[in-house]
Amino acid sequence: MSHNGHSTFFDWSNANPTTIEWAAFYSDCEHEVLQVESGHRVTLTYNLYVSEHVGSVLQNHPVTNPELSPLHEGAKLVLEQRAFLANGEIK
Repeated sequence: MSHNGHSTFFDWSNANPTTIEWAAFYSDCEHEVLQVESGHRVTLTYNLYVSEHVGSVLQNHPVTNPELSPLHEGAKLVLEQRAFLANGEIK
C-alpha cells in the first residue's frame, strides 16, 4: 500500500489462525492484493457521505459529532486497548 510517498507491506502469511489481521486505508491509496493460498479473505468497502442542503449546518450528525455514531463506543474500546497496534503500525 502506498500513500503520500509512504509504502507499507502487510504480510500475514504466518498469522495466528485464531486472530483477525486487517488493514484500512484511504481509497486513493495505491494497493495490490495478492492471492490467498490458504485461509480466507474478507473485504469490506464503504463510502462515507453526508446528504444535507447546501448552506445548512450539520448539527447532531455522526460526521460532525462522532459520539453519535453507533460504532463510536466499540471503536473507542478497541483503541484504548494497549495491545491494539502495539507493534508500531500506522494509526
